[in-house]
Amino acid sequence: MSRKNGFGALRLMLALLVILSHAPEMANGDRHREILTRLFGTLSFGDLAVDGFFIISGYLISASMLSNSKGFLRRRVMRIYPGFLVASLFCLVIVGPLRGISLTSLPRANGAWL
Repeated sequence: MSRKNGFGALRLMLALLVILSHAPEMANGDRHREILTRLFGTLSFGDLAVDGFFIISGYLISASMLSNSKGFLRRRVMRIYPGFLVASLFCLVIVGPLRGISLTSLPRANGAWL
């Protein structure tokens, strides 16, 4: 199957819009200099870019699910769950103690750790 599509270029354009959106705020801390924020008050290129990323992700996930529905759930779990476990353990073992939280102060369910 050919992978010649415009998703790479579209993702690059959306990433550049995020940079364009953040540039005025990084310069002086004021988002109101951003072009779309000046026009609409609350909307920015960054907002549009993030929405675009979510639309692309939804499209790609839906296409993956429709092309191989049997292995879809297993592949999603195998892709997401290991990172979730690592991030959870990192927060529990590293971030929590750095913030002054001890394991003994965590809530328990029926005497067992959650």
